[in-house]
Amino acid sequence: MENFDIASARQTVKPVLYIGSKTGYVLHIALDQKHPENWKTAIDKITSTYKASFPDDEIDLRFVDEIVQQFYEQEKQLSKLLSWAVGLSIFIAGLGLFGLTIFTANQRTKEIGIRKVLGASVLQITFLLLKNLLTLVAIACLIAFPIAYYFMHHWLDDFAYRTDLNPWIFGLSALSLIGFASFVLSTKSIMAAKANPVDSLRDE
Repeated sequence: MENFDIASARQTVKPVLYIGSKTGYVLHIALDQKHPENWKTAIDKITSTYKASFPDDEIDLRFVDEIVQQFYEQEKQLSKLLSWAVGLSIFIAGLGLFGLTIFTANQRTKEIGIRKVLGASVLQITFLLLKNLLTLVAIACLIAFPIAYYFMHHWLDDFAYRTDLNPWIFGLSALSLIGFASFVLSTKSIMAAKANPVDSLRDE
């Protein structure tokens, strides 16, 4: 037979020898993939036929995809843990960005009022507030991406068969982060830019 993988992708494909067993029988049966609703009926027929032929043997039915999933149980648990961690990190980062925007807008209230009096548009003031904060996000990406690449590359080295880390993954991540940060920062920046400059200058 041609080579095929019977273990985790962490191991290379190894030779397999099929021999007759004196203690039991191993049958590989392909079910109709186009009609999974008929699988239960097919399994019942397989079980009854096997019991009729080998009444003293216990039948152990397992799907190949379930066996393959067991190879990656550790990765599945790690994926769930990282999903929760990433979700919590994004929530905390969003709160931090929103708080930083409020702080920056309050610090520059007088400047925003003067710029509006001099004719600056809402878009210009919003961009002014976003520019410095998005620079911090870009710097954070430059720091985080090499660290992420190192650990991801180290993790992938454990697999005999693996994919490569393409640069577009990090580029797409950077665009997503900047887009998320822009959305969070814009909520307060636009409010600050639309504020009445008279009230801003009066407060000062």
